Amino acid sequence: MDDFPWHYAAMIFIVFVSWLYQRLQEISASRRLRSAERKAAAEAARKERPLFQESRPPLGPPPVPGPVPQPAPAAPTTTPGEIPIPRSFREFFETIETLSNPPVKTPAPLQETAPPPLPVASPEPEKRSNPVVRPIVEAKPTAPHPASGLSTVLRRRSSLRQALILKEILDVPVSLR
Repeated sequence: MDDFPWHYAAMIFIVFVSWLYQRLQEISASRRLRSAERKAAAEAARKERPLFQESRPPLGPPPVPGPVPQPAPAAPTTTPGEIPIPRSFREFFETIETLSNPPVKTPAPLQETAPPPLPVASPEPEKRSNPVVRPIVEAKPTAPHPASGLSTVLRRRSSLRQALILKEILDVPVSLR
């Protein structure tokens, strides 16, 4: 063992450790860059369609400017029978809402006929035993359209959170997907 070149082994070990350190630095830099790109894309999507609560000015310090986001590619044109691929959960829920609740054609307004003229009262007061009974016209109750309730529920951020949680709970387990 006295004739083993320890100094060469030590140099090779040091070169290996420095190479490994450089690889780790490159990986962490690429992760930071991807994270910044994801945040910029999410911010751009949020600014594109802000929610009601997000339209208020932030109370904290101003955000640090990030990298300039790349413009999103134009949406592919779809044929009338084809459903477009949604880019966000909001678009997904709007697509579901429009497919489950197609627009309802409003019926033509009913033409109401004028009521018959009232009889003219004679100038002499008559004693009547029966008072005049007028028919009571009841308005038809209208049920609220189901799309109006669904859209108000989906506009709230907490409802979206609950929907996603329920989907994860009620959906097929991840191990079986």
